[in-house]
Amino acid sequence: MRDQKVTRELPFGSKSIARITVSRFEAEQTLDGQRVHPKTTISTIIEMVQNGQVVARDYRVCLSHYSQPWADQRVWDRNHLDPNLPLTFLADKVAVGDFATPIRAAIEEMEQEVLHAVGQQTAAEQQAADDLAEAKAIVAAAERLGADTLPSAAEVIEWKRAYNDLHNEGGEGYIPPRLSRERYEEAKALLAKRS
Repeated sequence: MRDQKVTRELPFGSKSIARITVSRFEAEQTLDGQRVHPKTTISTIIEMVQNGQVVARDYRVCLSHYSQPWADQRVWDRNHLDPNLPLTFLADKVAVGDFATPIRAAIEEMEQEVLHAVGQQTAAEQQAADDLAEAKAIVAAAERLGADTLPSAAEVIEWKRAYNDLHNEGGEGYIPPRLSRERYEEAKALLAKRS
């Protein structure tokens, strides 16, 4: 198993720091007693440290503004704080200012770092690769069918309605996929942009 751990510290308020730890580990999965591929898990822990002591720990950080309907305005009023300043919450601790945005950005970078260290892709990179593969398949299918003979999106919608009425008696059922000119153009544009 290839476990990874990355830790960073960022300011959290005027007297505290946020210690962020992102861990990646693999756990064996079994199905009816048989080993299957291991499951990769990424966990995040954010600790608020003051004077070398951990005073709060949570897996997320929240940002709140006075004007938000779900925000508890009493926190600002009780502490005589400026309502224009946002508050950052970590467990039951509060810091004045937006510390959540840099913490979230650091967590995202750390997750990418942990995944890239073992040769895995992030969800965004995997989605981009899937989109690119789909675009290539669409362009290949369109060129095989004859790109100049593809119907428009409106014609495809009408064809699907007519097919459904004929074969499924207007109810629910299988409708084969049909490629439109617009989808072909989108796929070509995506391939041109990525190359």
